[in-house]
Amino acid sequence: MKVDRNKLEMIQAKLNLTSKELIQKTGISSTTYCKIKSNKSVSPLVVGKIARALDCEVETLAKKE
Repeated sequence: MKVDRNKLEMIQAKLNLTSKELIQKTGISSTTYCKIKSNKSVSPLVVGKIARALDCEVETLAKKE
């Protein structure tokens, strides 16, 4: 599953949350975060963790292909 980077960045900015803070809050690795930023697929579980940390729906973050 790919994450819409633009939506992710907009939500992070709205919450004033740095990448490092998001990584810590979700428990994902920095390698996984780099995959997202590089437009690579990650597991639905990872997207769920990020959505929960950002208080949004998975569908909001999922990239429409």
